[in-house]
Amino acid sequence: MFPAYGFFLKVPIRITEVQPSRPRRRIIFWTLLAAAGAWMAASIYLGEITLRLPRKPLPAISTWEVAPPENVEISSAEGLKLRGWFFRAPKSNGGTVILLHGQVDNRAGMLGYANLFLRHGYSALATDMRAHGTSGGVLATYGLRESDDVRRWVDWVIRAQPGARVFGFGESMGAAILLQSLSVESRFCAVVAEAPYATLREIAYDRLSQRYGGGNWAGRYLLRPVLELSLIYERVRYGVDLDHVSPEQAVAHSHTPVLLIFGSQDDNTPARHARSIHASNPVAVTLWEIPAAGHTGAWGSRPQEFERRVTGWFDSTACP
Repeated sequence: MFPAYGFFLKVPIRITEVQPSRPRRRIIFWTLLAAAGAWMAASIYLGEITLRLPRKPLPAISTWEVAPPENVEISSAEGLKLRGWFFRAPKSNGGTVILLHGQVDNRAGMLGYANLFLRHGYSALATDMRAHGTSGGVLATYGLRESDDVRRWVDWVIRAQPGARVFGFGESMGAAILLQSLSVESRFCAVVAEAPYATLREIAYDRLSQRYGGGNWAGRYLLRPVLELSLIYERVRYGVDLDHVSPEQAVAHSHTPVLLIFGSQDDNTPARHARSIHASNPVAVTLWEIPAAGHTGAWGSRPQEFERRVTGWFDSTACP
């Protein structure tokens, strides 16, 4: 009935796969290699600019509003020289406030706060953090190593003023470092932190999104491979694991009273950071949100209320 059927069954069927031509394979290979190299280069660049920050020089200051400072110096665990100014209150109430500046700033940026506290009877210690101002070091580690530096500054205050009540005030990166230090330093009577980040990873997502895309999703998802590779690079190249930077976790295990200030219009460190830190320990942390204020804009936005709240926070806190 089908005389050709058997014939066709006996004929071997040969299926030929279409293979990319050799030139096309080479193009694909070199394209993928170039892409991998670009990702790696971007990750190394991100790691370097994160750790190696430009230094802002100290300005020449000839007059002082309340009191001239004493130049002070301590050594870090690695032997770095850390420097600062100590302002002795003319009419001391027995308290000293350690002041921590923001990223790429120096102790001079905290002079306004120093004068504020001096007027209220608090001595003030304005410090240059490692890799900032005239302090030693080339790597900023966002609280990973600075926490122990803060602990050593507390040691200095207690040696210089036996029986002193020690407080802390920081803004932006300095605020985050101050909170991170609570994991190793419990002698603060109270601290004030304005616009800190909750974790280094979370603020890294924000920075990537702010620089290269819109919305937090760009840093959290689209550019995440660059961040992950940069964290690996920092660990391997410098022994710095920034994934361990978490002011939020430090506060969660601390009993130190914290006044946490943030502006509702902060487009540098979004409000979720402050809220996340507060949620980690609502008993110890008091949250003060300032409507329409930007990044570290609390004093400029509400000067009288800021002064009353901050000094009142220290005045009303009983030291352990």
